[in-house]
Amino acid sequence: MERKDKDKLDTLQMTCLMIAYTTGSSIVFIPNSISEVARSTSWLSMLISFSYGIIVLFCVLYLHRAHNGVSLIEYSRSLIGNVLTYFLSLPLILMLFFSLPGVVAGIGEFLSSVMMTETPGFVFDSLIFMIAAFTVRSGVKVMARMFVLLVGIMLALTLLVLLMAIPNYDPLYLLPFFSNGIRPVLHGAFISAGFPFGEIFLFSMVFPFVRGNGKMASVKSMYLAYGLSGSVLLLSVVCNLMAFGPATGTLKYSLYSLASVIQIADFIQRIEAIVVIALITGSFMKACIFLFILNQIMVKLLGLKDENTLVYPISLVSLMLSLTMFRTPAEFTKQVYTLWPFTVIFIGGAILFLLAVISLFKQKNRTSSAKG
Repeated sequence: MERKDKDKLDTLQMTCLMIAYTTGSSIVFIPNSISEVARSTSWLSMLISFSYGIIVLFCVLYLHRAHNGVSLIEYSRSLIGNVLTYFLSLPLILMLFFSLPGVVAGIGEFLSSVMMTETPGFVFDSLIFMIAAFTVRSGVKVMARMFVLLVGIMLALTLLVLLMAIPNYDPLYLLPFFSNGIRPVLHGAFISAGFPFGEIFLFSMVFPFVRGNGKMASVKSMYLAYGLSGSVLLLSVVCNLMAFGPATGTLKYSLYSLASVIQIADFIQRIEAIVVIALITGSFMKACIFLFILNQIMVKLLGLKDENTLVYPISLVSLMLSLTMFRTPAEFTKQVYTLWPFTVIFIGGAILFLLAVISLFKQKNRTSSAKG
């Protein structure tokens, strides 16, 4: 369905959506997960996975521009046909039915274990899914306008915590390099390549809503947004390492722990609430975007005229999954940091690169035929 230009997103709104999607919940969860395996060289793991994400983003933008700004499902149909598109879409749907409940379960587990220990997690999960469903049904334009404000709040609060914690930093904690060889660095890169950098390929369902359909300004803004997100995540990892050293990997919510040790002039201290706001804001935006993408994939596959028909059913199913998929925090950690990166890189990445290669060959064949 062709959208009017006024219903599409401008460059700033799409940039904020990209930042929200890439940074989102990872701003709190990534420092711990990477530092646990890569230790003092976590920053190098981040750089490697960031480079992988650039390749993914390049392929997504190439396909977007080569096919006149249509979505992943639509250009899949033109490249490999309807049958294979349905076949390849199934793992994407299953991935999103894992990741969406995972993001929300992460918020609920954090709040019920750290902040409000007497409140069961399903209360938080239900509220988040309800608000996310209302947000997605209001339309991508309204969602993007709201995220412009929320992204600013999330980034400002995160940077404020990192700056206020400067007295606690010790750069010597960044040494030694490669104390356990290259393997832990690659393991850390594997985790962060899947969460969050490799997830960029799913954002191809959002690009059709940008005004201009692949004009250079929108392309540059996507690289800028990705670079900003990567820089903030890298800075968060480095700052947590300098504050806690080898203990960073043992702190489940290291950014929250960093806020708890801030003490300036005896009256600025215990500012964990700032991190809580950043976590809830980032995770909520990530959940909304995942819900929006999953809804768009299913609407495109089923050919529905009303794009809001499936939002509530998807939210309800995802809520049930968030309450049943992760029986313990240890199981949540294993699935999110092992199963999810593997799925993103070897299934999502393979689908994206396959479509990019097919598109490139078809484009070359058309060019050769035109010259002949």
